Amino acid sequence: MKRIFIMSSERSGSNLLRSMLGRHPDIVAPTAVHFTTNMANLAFFYGNYNDDAVLYEVVTDMIEVAASHIVPWKWNIKTTDVLPKIKKKNFWGCMAGLFDSIALTKRKCAWVCKDNNLFDYMAEILCNMDNAYVIYLVRDGRDVALSFFNVPGGPSTINKSAKLWTREQMTCLRLVSLFRKSIHVVRYEDLISNPEKQLRKICSFLEIDYSHDMLLFAVSETSQRMSDRSKYWENLNKPVLKNNYNKWKKRMSHIDALRYQQVAALPLMALGYDTVEVDYEWRHNRLYYFLKDYFIEVFYALKVNFWSHENKLRNKKRSKISSINRKLKKRKIACDFQ
Repeated sequence: MKRIFIMSSERSGSNLLRSMLGRHPDIVAPTAVHFTTNMANLAFFYGNYNDDAVLYEVVTDMIEVAASHIVPWKWNIKTTDVLPKIKKKNFWGCMAGLFDSIALTKRKCAWVCKDNNLFDYMAEILCNMDNAYVIYLVRDGRDVALSFFNVPGGPSTINKSAKLWTREQMTCLRLVSLFRKSIHVVRYEDLISNPEKQLRKICSFLEIDYSHDMLLFAVSETSQRMSDRSKYWENLNKPVLKNNYNKWKKRMSHIDALRYQQVAALPLMALGYDTVEVDYEWRHNRLYYFLKDYFIEVFYALKVNFWSHENKLRNKKRSKISSINRKLKKRKIACDFQ
């Protein structure tokens, strides 16, 4: 069984790539339900994973999280079906067992996981899963910043976006240097400008045959469901937007580009992105931009409140995640006092 992970920052095209890979006849690519961000931080407090009762509880929680997602998994997977598939008795072994069960149910030989913040756990994952392949998908951080401004959640200012993107890319670049053979780097700009060429390279890395069906991702049922559910995924039911890059050159002011570059220059250059020319006499009015960012955040917070429809769709997921987190945090507090 091949285990494929898409490691990227948010708003970098990871759902596009997941949808493309999901059209391959040998790959199943479930929607991202974010086991890592929702469960991994507190996974230790489930207890001793050598205990079958603990494995049962972990897998049961994972299945319930997947079922309560805004685009829920449609497979009728039972905990008892997953337990025999668990090879390593830890959190990542449970996660691998669940995905393996889905792939076997669909008669596939590979699966894709696209969780947020995978880069924070990738070293653990690569040490605990056999046949793991990682695709590091990167997009120009300035376009990422502009994309975030159009959706709820995420950084709302140039400075915050630059700091977040820089931290995430530096983490990914360190992983590339440590696990070079297991990680394939793909730039979003290359993927959308020539998708067939990049998908052929990805298939070569994954050691599978290329399938032209991957270019037909927009007609898949999952893509249609996701694009209808959230503004985050509104482009998934459309063909590849081949000119959807370098928007920052037109929509970002020169001063904002310089402010972004002050923070993110190192990963921008390391990943081969254009930088703007710096006037060494340039100084920006820190008080002005502090006040500007403050009012942008206030406006952004008010704007998010208008996303009532999407918030209602997410309430079920939030309720389930919150109950699991409360349960695990109680165990953590109990451990702290022992």
